[in-house]
Amino acid sequence: MPTPREASIWSKIRTDLNEAQQNILNGRYAEAMVLDREILKRIVRMQVDKAVLVSNNLESDIEQLFENRLISKETRDQYHAIRLYAEQTENGVQATAQAANDSFSLLKDALEHYVDSNTQRSSRGSYETRNFQGSSRFSSDPDAPAFPPGLPGNPPAWGRAPGWSAAGRSRRRWR
Repeated sequence: MPTPREASIWSKIRTDLNEAQQNILNGRYAEAMVLDREILKRIVRMQVDKAVLVSNNLESDIEQLFENRLISKETRDQYHAIRLYAEQTENGVQATAQAANDSFSLLKDALEHYVDSNTQRSSRGSYETRNFQGSSRFSSDPDAPAFPPGLPGNPPAWGRAPGWSAAGRSRRRWR
């Protein structure tokens, strides 16, 4: 459940998305791309706040999220593209319908990915099963398992328990 602050942020994002879309439809491409960047700032800021990172500016915040493995390379590139569309417009580059549509499309994809990734995390319960990549306690290898193998209590392999099958599960009836 979102906090009141998050609910307010999401309400503003929805309003700004509608306004950006209207700006594109009405030929105000530069305004739409600047608004896209403002929406992106809110998304990045929420991620920075959740990760308890220090916020400087949008460009460095995006890089911090990537360096801390909170976003993928593709997501980082999407965020930077949205940011650059707005910056180019503010620096005198002629805003076009194609650029405004590209920026808006990237923003919608970024929002979708953000919502999907947060939904997946919250549906897993309170314990996040994400690997502790880069942790000095274990390994700096990002492909290494979250916990060293062979410790008492660790599962033999990540994934489903041995002998589990989806077919067998669907036939069981719990009474």
